[in-house]
Amino acid sequence: MGKRGDVARLRISILVGFSILLVLIAGARFARTDVAGTGVLATDDYYTWTSDDGRFVDHLNIDIAQYLSMVEDYRGVEGAFEKQEPYPAFEATGESVRGPVDPFTSRVALPWLASLLPMDATYAFATVNLVLLLLGLWLLVDALAVAGRSPLAQGVGAALYTFALPVLMFSTALFIDGGVVGALVIGYWLMVR
Repeated sequence: MGKRGDVARLRISILVGFSILLVLIAGARFARTDVAGTGVLATDDYYTWTSDDGRFVDHLNIDIAQYLSMVEDYRGVEGAFEKQEPYPAFEATGESVRGPVDPFTSRVALPWLASLLPMDATYAFATVNLVLLLLGLWLLVDALAVAGRSPLAQGVGAALYTFALPVLMFSTALFIDGGVVGALVIGYWLMVR
């Protein structure tokens, strides 16, 4: 096999190594509801939400409350959007909303995919983000290889992807950003292929 086998092994090493790093990074953010990293540091004390199976989630901004409601709405849960309860102090400002809110309800792909998974809406949403991020990583490395880039360039591309700010901040948190990063790379891969 010689050089070709060495290149293939190196490419597999890149994929495995950066996949493990990505899962570790995403694991720290898995199903988190706040950008700051802990509920104690969260400043988005706008809504609470209770999943269909009784899981209580707090420190939600409108984005997350809408996405989780959409997951359950796609599953056919009655009153899914009424589950987002505003904190009393926020409700007193008159700025709280109930029910579907644009533009969040126009972002249908990730909540719909999450609705297909037989688990709590928060975990389903985070799992969809993780799968899309991993798929994006693998397809990025493949696209770089197809474009004739060296294994070093493939490794640099994988590192830049894995440690990109949207991946570090939002990976599997309950926003669409992590999954969108993966979806964009999937689109790039489709163009290269």
